[in-house]
Order: sequence, then C-alpha cells, then structure tokens
Amino acid sequence: MRRLRMGSSKKNILEINNLKTYFDTDKGILKAVDGIDLTVPLGKTVCLVGESGCGKSVTALSIMGLLDEKKGRIADGKIKLYTKKGEVYIDEAKESVMRELRRRDISMIFQEPMTSLNPVYTIGHQLDEAVRLYEQERAEISSSQVKEKTIDLLTKVKIDDPLRVYDMYPHEISGGMRQRVIIAMALASKPRLIIADEPTTALDVTVQAQILELLNDLKDDEKSSILMITHDLGVVSRMADYIYVMYCGRIVEWGSAKEIFKNPKHPYTKSLLRSKPDIKNPRGSLYIIKGNVPSPIDMEDTCYFKDRCENKCEKCEGTYPEKVMLNENHYAYCRNINDEVLVDNNKRVFSEHESDEVILDVRNLSKSFEVKKSIFSLKKSYVKAVKNVSFSVKKGETLGLVGESGCGKTTVGKCVLRLYQNITHGKIVFAGEDVYEMREEKLRDFRTKAQMIFQDPYSSLSPRMKVLDIIKEGVLEHKIVPKEEADEYVYGIMEECGLRRELADRYPKDFSGGQRQRICIARALAVKPDFIVCDEPVSALDVSVQAQIINLLKKIQKERGISLLFISHDLSVVEHISDWVMVMYKGKVVEYERKEEIFKNPKKEYTKKLLASVPTIYWG
Repeated sequence: MRRLRMGSSKKNILEINNLKTYFDTDKGILKAVDGIDLTVPLGKTVCLVGESGCGKSVTALSIMGLLDEKKGRIADGKIKLYTKKGEVYIDEAKESVMRELRRRDISMIFQEPMTSLNPVYTIGHQLDEAVRLYEQERAEISSSQVKEKTIDLLTKVKIDDPLRVYDMYPHEISGGMRQRVIIAMALASKPRLIIADEPTTALDVTVQAQILELLNDLKDDEKSSILMITHDLGVVSRMADYIYVMYCGRIVEWGSAKEIFKNPKHPYTKSLLRSKPDIKNPRGSLYIIKGNVPSPIDMEDTCYFKDRCENKCEKCEGTYPEKVMLNENHYAYCRNINDEVLVDNNKRVFSEHESDEVILDVRNLSKSFEVKKSIFSLKKSYVKAVKNVSFSVKKGETLGLVGESGCGKTTVGKCVLRLYQNITHGKIVFAGEDVYEMREEKLRDFRTKAQMIFQDPYSSLSPRMKVLDIIKEGVLEHKIVPKEEADEYVYGIMEECGLRRELADRYPKDFSGGQRQRICIARALAVKPDFIVCDEPVSALDVSVQAQIINLLKKIQKERGISLLFISHDLSVVEHISDWVMVMYKGKVVEYERKEEIFKNPKKEYTKKLLASVPTIYWG
C-alpha cells in the first residue's frame, strides 16, 4: 500500500517513499534518514526544515545520487523522479543515468560555495563549463556564445559588473557573491527540479530577497519545482507551499505553509518557531531548545524528541508514535498533540554591559587592493574596498556591522585583526596599542585577546585534524589551561556550543555546515578572548542552535566584559545582539547610530531599504 498522499503522480515531480539512508561507522550504523515519505508537487516549493544533523542534506544527496559509496547507502525505500522522458527510480539508477539527470532534470545549489568552486579556475571558466555541459548537443555553439550565456547568468543573479567577475577567481570575491555564482551554475541547465541546500545562507537581506524572487520566477517561467533545505524560517514563510519538519532522520510534521505557521502541532515545530529572533518583537534572551539532537546510531524505536520536549507525558513512552492526520493538508507524529503554549525556559537576565573603556578605536580606515592586469600592462590599478571608515567599540559592547555583500564589512574585520600586511590609510588602536605597529610579544598577546569567527567554516578548518585537536590547538599554544586538563576543557566548550563530546574524534568533512560553524565558534571562545570579530557567525546555523550561540555570546559578554564586532546580513540577529549598528555601502559608512535609532528611526534611504528586505514570518 502506497504511503504517499499529495495527489497523483501526474501532479508530482518527485516522490519519496520510506527512504532509509544509512552510513557505516566505527560505532555502528548511523541512520541519517530513517524511513521518510516526501513529495514535491509540480510547480511548487517544498521546504525541509530542522536542526543541523537531522538528515536534511543527506536527503538531498540521496536524491542527487551523490552519496559517498564507501560509507553511505540507500538501505531501503524508493525515490521516483518524473522527467520529460518518463519515470526514473533514482535509487536503482546507474551513474550514467544519474549524470544525464543532473545535466537535464535536477540541479543542486550547495550550502558552502568555496567547496563547490575550483580555486584554480576563474568564475567565467567554471560557468562556461556548466553552460557547455548543458549545450553539448549543439556542436556548433561558439566560445563567444558560451560567454554570452555565462554573462547573462551572472546578470540574472544580480552580480554587479559581470564582465569583471567573469575574469576573477573564487577567493577574490565575497562569500555572498560566491553563493550567487553557485546559484548561476545550478540555473545553467534550466532544471525541472532545483534542490537548494541553504541557498541564501551567505547573502545579505536585499540580495537574499532578489535570489528568492529569482527562484520563484524560474519556478513559474520554467514550470519547475523547488526542494529547499533551510534553517531560516523567514525564508520558508516567503517561499514554501508545503513544509516538512525533520528531526533525527524522520519527518515529525508535514503541512501546507499556512497550517505549519498558523497552527503548528508538534512540540519540535513550535520550538523552532519560538527560537527565531524577531525584528518586530525583540527579546532579552532567545528561546532555546534544551539539549542537542541525539546521535542517530542504535536509536530506540521511540519518540526521539521526548528527552528535549517540555510537553512530555506518560503517553510519550513506548514505540515511535503513529501518524496523526489533522486534516488533508496537515499531519504530525506525536501522542500528545495539543494547543498548549510552550513555557519559556529562559529568564531575561541579559543587560547591556556599561563601560567607558574603549577597547577598539578605528580612525579614517581605508584599504585598497591591487587589481591584476595583463602581464603586458605597466600601469597598476586599485579597488578601494574600504573608504575612510571610523568607529569605536567599548569594553562589553557589541557593534553590529551590516550591509550588502561586497560592501567591505569583512575587509574591515580583517583589517582590525591585522590579517593584512598593511592598511592603505588610517589607524587601528586596540587596548591603547596601534595594531599595525605591534611587534613579536605584543602581537602574540594581541592574537590571544582578539579572535575571529570566519564566514566560511569549511575553508577555515584543517581537514586533516580532528575536532578535539582543532579546538585544543589554541588552548595549548596560549596555555589557557594545564595540558592535562585541556581535553575536558575542550569538551565543556563543545557542549556549550551544541556539540556532543563523542564528536571530538571526527574530522570536519563528517559534519554538516551548521555543525562546522559551531566548531569554529568553539575554537574562538576556547582561548578566552577579550574581543571577537564575528563574520556571519550564525549564518549557517539552524534557528535553535543560532539562539544557543547568540545567548552564549551574550552570556560570555556579560560575565567577561567581552566585546564583539558582529558582521551579519541578518538584521533580526543584529537587532537582538548589538548595542550600536554601523551600516556600510560600497566601502563607506552610510549610518552609524545606537541600535534603537537604526531600527526605529533610520535616517538614510539605504538603511530603510535593508530593513524592508528582512524576511519575517507572517500569516494573516
């Protein structure tokens, strides 16, 4: 008997029935996906949401046929794709068939752009290759025609000066621009099904809105469908027709977007919605879901969420709950479905840390970069990334730095931490010392006191080191605790950041994007810094872990008087964590005021535009 519900096959492009994707590990079989049903109707957007490690990305890789065959396998279930030529069972398809499907019918937008782009080839070269792959049946297509199509793709994803970007390498453009290139690459084949794994994670709010609109336009124009994996519930409310909520390898709730947002039933779904920062309803402390997602190894056949659930009762014991049909557009797996409001498990204890001591003072900062020219050109050309920027951060304060991708936010952060050999103009003073005049011992001390959480977690982690060693390296180097206590100290930091201690012996490749970001945050916090530059520190995290990390940063700030330069495109997060906000545009400061002034009474049109672009959850 078929377990799929949403219409007949003629109305669907993808049908998944009882999919089980398992991985063989030293500790047993990891059931990453454990018997899910999922349907994507033709011309609709289906969103798959849940915390990191719940199996969302593995579901996508199973559909794409991109599992690591040495470790992962589809143990059971069916994945049926409806192509223009007929039905294809992906779980049975040969690699030659999958290559053709990936060329014509399905494309994937990956979460981490730096790992999807080849660092030794230009953006244009890599996009040209994608265009040629799609157009390979047209033997007569010329190089100029290919380039024209590539430039058109770059223009579609709102990249300024596409001709210049065409000749640049991945490391020469911002994280947001790299993500747009990946989206352009996925669009090259005009796919019928787009699988988007956190497609707007690295994008600022205005470009995010443009990309979401672009994906919607493509869906409508090409009669395509979208399976979107995201932790951003604001994006979900803007895009979704249907929503699947996934927890620990299983679907716990499914429904139309309206049903899920207006009438969520599963306690886990309610908790996710409560965890999201709300720009219109700021709170002292974000709601967090207690505990972490359990390891899906040798799990008992019971409700996986019960140990974290605040509505747990006697009925929750026993085997995994049966599906409860709430109506034809809504079901949940729960024995204790009710309309009770979850009790807030967080006291509003945070307050601003008042201090007159300035820990960072930046005056008239400018930074230019030489643009590569032809080897025959004698004239040098420069790009002014940062132009005459001034600001200060007091001890215990957080300065939120916002603006569109490529506006110079990350460059400012790197200048502050002396990650460049020099600055073009200006002065940066940290704790009374000029950063660019520090030598040896003072510079070493500065490296301990000032840390950075990078935007792209995978590229900032050594693939050859275990998580324990990655975090412990700085602890031992700077003698934070005695050597014999280092392991336990690291385990404590990991647990604070939502990482189970049994993950300490794994490598970065074994984690989801959100989990890798948590590792980066744990590494920065482990050396007990006085100041942290946070470059999109929670952009890759699901809302529950995002809430944990933001609350953690605020807690540490209160206890230690730590200062933050918080770079983010998520204005709801910036509103929640910042004391002051600085808005940048094309390398310059547009507006710099206390948080309340920026969000309640913005003066500049550009600031108003950013605020208007913030995705919020609303169902009237």
